[in-house]
Amino acid sequence: MSSSITRRRFHGNALGLTALAIAALRPGRSATAQVPAEVRGRFRLATTDGKVFTEADLLGRPSLVVFGFMSCPDVCPTTLMNLALLMKALGPKADALRVAFISVDPERDDPASLGKFVTSFDPRIIGLTGSPEAVRAAVVSYHALAEKIPQGDSYTMMHSTGLYLADKTGLVRDLLEPTDTTEALVAHITPWL
Repeated sequence: MSSSITRRRFHGNALGLTALAIAALRPGRSATAQVPAEVRGRFRLATTDGKVFTEADLLGRPSLVVFGFMSCPDVCPTTLMNLALLMKALGPKADALRVAFISVDPERDDPASLGKFVTSFDPRIIGLTGSPEAVRAAVVSYHALAEKIPQGDSYTMMHSTGLYLADKTGLVRDLLEPTDTTEALVAHITPWL
């Protein structure tokens, strides 16, 4: 078999696998089946005030983890707005939930700016960042996706958009659609509180 045919096959297979991975990571209405068994986030990142934050800091309470970046034009701000509406709708029960926004763009999302960004939606949302390697480890541990996509002289980020709902032990129990109605999110999350 010629090397050009082999290369085309390899690239075709790689593109097909990438498309499958992206499709599998896109959250849906019944996203529970999309969460591989025994997913537990494992990471060592920093809060926006420079304190070390690991998956252990989420234990003892249910948590929502979401990936995004500050220069995201629409999905990330919409997700954060929906999380703020969720926290408001939960009322006092919201204090039993930890919400973490992990920046997938540590090159541009400096801690101070990230802190202002996430807390502008709700002061209880925890902004997390770290080195590119630390962020990559967090992404991989959640079986998520984050990839830099060149865009002219700059770049954007392609990333998983689901809300990773973990129980008090850190086990991811559901992958929720961030654009679901507030009522639907409350219904999914309340049993875990």
